[in-house]
Amino acid sequence: PDRARVLVRLAIVRYWAESQPAGAACARQAVTEAAPGSLTLAEAHALVAQLSHHSNLEREAHARQAIGLLDQQAHPDPRILSAALVGLAMARHYTGRGLSRDVLARAIELEEGSAERPPVTWRAKAKLGLFLIWADEFDEARAILEADRQEAADEGDWSSLPDSLWQLAELELWADRKSVV
Repeated sequence: PDRARVLVRLAIVRYWAESQPAGAACARQAVTEAAPGSLTLAEAHALVAQLSHHSNLEREAHARQAIGLLDQQAHPDPRILSAALVGLAMARHYTGRGLSRDVLARAIELEEGSAERPPVTWRAKAKLGLFLIWADEFDEARAILEADRQEAADEGDWSSLPDSLWQLAELELWADRKSVV
């Protein structure tokens, strides 16, 4: 069980330091080594759901596993539940099932009440802003993405700033405001 907790943390390090596939592989290993029904298993599933960029079926399966495990707890960890909900919303969106506003709203609420928040670009609100671009809801997307950029700067979350800036640039291109880019 201790090894599985370390693998979850290592997956995040490998994601940032090496690559998405390296982080996802480490998170998958944590799933295989975590104790059945444990919070570590739920966290590992939620992390795989967020890192499975190349398989949205895998993303959704892991998100649902995490949510199922957390639903069995009287007081689920809001950070982990939010991550699982983000993974579920991503899977739904990327497989053409639309924008899961209700799922993302719940994840945003959990994140905002959590003492430990993920990097800005991993937050539910950032995913909502990105999905709104693709839904041609530019004004709402712009408000969210500009707030995310400011949050990243205010929090010193320098790893999120490049993502925030490219998302804002993509938004303005989609909105046909090339002069802003």
